[in-house]
Amino acid sequence: MSLLVVVVLLGIWCVKLNSQSCDYELVQADNRNIIFVGRSRAGKSTAINVLKDKDFDPGLFDILRGTRDATVQSFTMKSKAAGNNLHFNIMDTPGLFERAEKDDRRTNEVILDVIKKCIDMEITKLHHVYFVMSALRGLAEEDLKAFDLFSELFLGMEQKISVILSFAQEITEEDYDHYIDQFKNKVPELRRMYEKIDGRIFFLGAAKKSKMANMSMLRENVHKQRAVLFEHIIQQKQTYNVKQLKLYQDNLSLIQKVRETLAECCESTKKCIDLPKFDAFISHYTPEEEEEELDVSDDDDDDDDEE
Repeated sequence: MSLLVVVVLLGIWCVKLNSQSCDYELVQADNRNIIFVGRSRAGKSTAINVLKDKDFDPGLFDILRGTRDATVQSFTMKSKAAGNNLHFNIMDTPGLFERAEKDDRRTNEVILDVIKKCIDMEITKLHHVYFVMSALRGLAEEDLKAFDLFSELFLGMEQKISVILSFAQEITEEDYDHYIDQFKNKVPELRRMYEKIDGRIFFLGAAKKSKMANMSMLRENVHKQRAVLFEHIIQQKQTYNVKQLKLYQDNLSLIQKVRETLAECCESTKKCIDLPKFDAFISHYTPEEEEEELDVSDDDDDDDDEE
């Protein structure tokens, strides 16, 4: 049955019932496109679930990593304080930079897969990227190497990058300075990270049930952390086009060289059947002229997304 027939039948059914519950109307929502990255088991998926549900309980720790492929979670929430609807497209990435020092090729492929999925879903303008580190397990050398490689791959997006210390449900606001001071003054490697992100560090835990913890206080702390992070996400109105990333541009250059070679073969053989097909295939991934001139844009005109 076609979609049009379904819509028509639904309309007739609503008229017959004369019920207001059958009415559907468009609502406006501010749109935010976000990417969560970090090494494996950093708590990226848990952080996203906490944003969706303030009382989310991650349960017992899984030995195997949960996210194997880049995925996009889209959801719309209503804010009583802001007085509007907020629509989020959040990209969750698998074990990014899991073996950064040994496997740059895998890392690049993961990043390219993320970019491809963004383009396929027409999410080319990113509002922010959050690098997730586990506060529960402490700093690991892989975190530092991961962030260094991450900053190189996302060169030009420094103002759109922040750090989230995950599993921070038992870290209260009074203790934030202790952890931030380690970034700012105590650990030289963290200081470089702190300076690159201009001091943007957020804390986010999860209300994991525990016999040893006061669950009421734990939930209250997570709710506060979640509210602060949400406020930062909402404030991100400028965007960065993923098609401007150096990694993307380098691979685009390779595609263009392949296209030139294909065109030469077409000219010499006088058989150009494959060339139009190739052009049609890559057109979706090729930046338009106006996009090539855009690095960071104000997304005020594009914020409203109809749901």
